[in-house]
Amino acid sequence: MDFGSLAKQLEKSSAAKRKSKFDETHSRDNVWIRNDLKKVLKEVCTEKRDKTRIINEALEDYFRKLASELDQ
Repeated sequence: MDFGSLAKQLEKSSAAKRKSKFDETHSRDNVWIRNDLKKVLKEVCTEKRDKTRIINEALEDYFRKLASELDQ
């Protein structure tokens, strides 16, 4: 038995099953947010990564709307 190739197969198998790390699927960016919106965002964000989720959902909605307008 070739243990070197077995190790490589197991490594590939576990890499395929491994969940992506947050920093592999997300990037940091700095933006300016209006003070009134930031205040509300701070109030509604109670859980870890709420800001990330809300901003990503807002961007998705915006881009869907933009694509819809371009299709018309």
